[in-house]
Amino acid sequence: MVFCHNATLKVKQPIRDADVVHIGNLLPLVASKQADERLTKFRMEKIRLLLSKLYIQDRHARKIQSQNHIRNIKSSMEERKLHIANNICPRCGGHLITRIGKGGSFKGCSNYPKCRFIA
Repeated sequence: MVFCHNATLKVKQPIRDADVVHIGNLLPLVASKQADERLTKFRMEKIRLLLSKLYIQDRHARKIQSQNHIRNIKSSMEERKLHIANNICPRCGGHLITRIGKGGSFKGCSNYPKCRFIA
């Protein structure tokens, strides 16, 4: 399990049979694992190379990447709200229709049970 820079791990029970590391310590952890632990040396080297490409060491570049990520999430949330306001399912593009359930009325996708989106 890997957590990033500003994250804090909040678990009540201890984690067993898993490594929990900060992202900065991930590459050394992968390198320290023995080849006989379910992965061949080739696979471990391939994973290490892929992870090293993903980890951005430059703080400024990492900050820009983080800002872009947040901007993308916010825009996708706005797009989702716009779809719901226009009675369009954001998952499958079907129509949202008013349904009545135990807790009252809600909007649900007309493609139910194939699509189970509710708003």
